[in-house]
Amino acid sequence: MLDRAGKTDFPDAREPREAHQVDPTTRYVTEIDPCVVNAVFVKLMELEDEQEETNHMNEIEQDELDEDMTAEL
Repeated sequence: MLDRAGKTDFPDAREPREAHQVDPTTRYVTEIDPCVVNAVFVKLMELEDEQEETNHMNEIEQDELDEDMTAEL
């Protein structure tokens, strides 16, 4: 899980901030209970896996439809 977390991109962190500006990613790290963050991240990984499975099944179904259409021609 740490490997995946290390690959997480925070768009706000790409540009340097002025000294008076607040970095929202720092607030995530310091103001949220790590157990809550972990639970949310685990759930997001599960949802991501479900979406990948759905996409894969849709691709298989489309391939089967394409084969059926080709066979009919």
